[in-house]
Amino acid sequence: KIDAIEEVETNVVQMPWLRRNYKYVSSVAAAFLIALFVGFLARNTLYSTVTYAYNGQNESSYVLPDGTSVNFNGESTISYPERFAKSGRSVDFEGVAYFDVVKDEAHPFVLHCNNMDVEVLGTSFLLNADKNAERYTVDLYTGKVKMTTFDKKGNVLSQAEINPGERGVWIASSSELKTMNYSEVKEEELLTEHV
Repeated sequence: KIDAIEEVETNVVQMPWLRRNYKYVSSVAAAFLIALFVGFLARNTLYSTVTYAYNGQNESSYVLPDGTSVNFNGESTISYPERFAKSGRSVDFEGVAYFDVVKDEAHPFVLHCNNMDVEVLGTSFLLNADKNAERYTVDLYTGKVKMTTFDKKGNVLSQAEINPGERGVWIASSSELKTMNYSEVKEEELLTEHV
């Protein structure tokens, strides 16, 4: 006769998930850190910025990596990536300079000047984008450019295409963008000189 049946309770010890999958988790974390490090190195290598400041005493002619030539006229600063991106050629500029942009329709050349951009495909023009100027101007000699103005949030305010023999004018205080032919330019300059 069995007087008492002894029940034995078995406790299954469950290991925590992280401990069970330690090798998997550590290899994923290592791969992520390596990818992050390689990405950081590639980004810093590919997107190093070059800045050239013309102060009237150093060389006034400058050539960008794509062959575009810049002739500075007055204090100016230009910044660009050491290597241009595949999508385009983007440059920050402040001051006055004559640009002779190498034609490359697949890679537009864009100058960023405070709240105004000038986009070109291959052309020559004079840009006056002095930070303290009341107005920014683009005098176009060859090719075609597109001027785009932005508000402080980066929204497009207006756009204008400039053709050879025209001047694009952006009046910063009123955010007005207009195009003028050279005869209008001369007339306006005469009027403003005697006011």
